[in-house]
Amino acid sequence: MTIPQMAALARDHWKKNNPEVYQRMVDNNDLEKEAIAAANLTQMEINTLMKGGMSEAEAWQASRHLFIFADADSIAREYNVP
Repeated sequence: MTIPQMAALARDHWKKNNPEVYQRMVDNNDLEKEAIAAANLTQMEINTLMKGGMSEAEAWQASRHLFIFADADSIAREYNVP
């Protein structure tokens, strides 16, 4: 999966699971930057896990919930929303 594809997944997930934070990112013109950052962090985690012997699919399954599919509380916390 490419960085733009992962960023799109992050944006969609955030919009559905934490619309308040999503809207704040939009209002602050931060949405794309945050989505790309989540995708890059996920790719770095995937690369690390693959160096440890996981397949790309296994690494994606293990890492996608850290940044891209984070829960609503984690999204708010990471974006510094009280």
